[in-house]
Amino acid sequence: MDTITKQQYIVTSWQGLMQQLVFLAGQGYTFYHVIYLPIDKAHKFPAIDTKLIAKYQTNVSKYQRYRLKQKNRANFIYLRWEHIAVVLHTSGDMGEIESIDSFNSLRDQAMAIQLSKYLSLAIVWDNGKTTVRLHKESYRTFKMVIEGYAKQQLKRKIIETIQKLNGIPSYRGIVEQKELLVAYAIKQLEFHGTSANKNEFRLLKRRKLYKVFE
Repeated sequence: MDTITKQQYIVTSWQGLMQQLVFLAGQGYTFYHVIYLPIDKAHKFPAIDTKLIAKYQTNVSKYQRYRLKQKNRANFIYLRWEHIAVVLHTSGDMGEIESIDSFNSLRDQAMAIQLSKYLSLAIVWDNGKTTVRLHKESYRTFKMVIEGYAKQQLKRKIIETIQKLNGIPSYRGIVEQKELLVAYAIKQLEFHGTSANKNEFRLLKRRKLYKVFE
């Protein structure tokens, strides 16, 4: 962040990115546009940052954001972790923005963030609050892996697979899914002749807080 920047936007970790997105959604930034920058063009990321910050006027102070809100104008925020960039905005008049990107509402559609080839998380609006879940494809993948190991009666492999999810911050939605996967694993193991109980899986349920910016 240079000396004239009022809003930090480079996030230090994907965990910090998810944490900040959930926080901002709770502050009214419920409209989103996710961008995946070409990994082999990393040298161009700073220039892309500058372009998007200027386009959506995200480099403003808290006082300026307050004034925009008072005028019923939308406020925009820009974040980036590595090659994943997200533009968010609040409700309100968006003004004249040339070639504006397509934004979705979190209230209508979950915000999916593809973190790796096999891991995609979704920020979802649930009963007026936001939480994080495994996106449906990632969740299905975990179930398929569990089923495959259960057929081979590899209980230890199933336990290791589910415990990998302890590396994901324990949002309410993630905890619920972990518990569902444990129940599914026990059912599959028993179906294939192996006993198991939920105490063997040692699920983490307390969420760690991450530093978002340097």
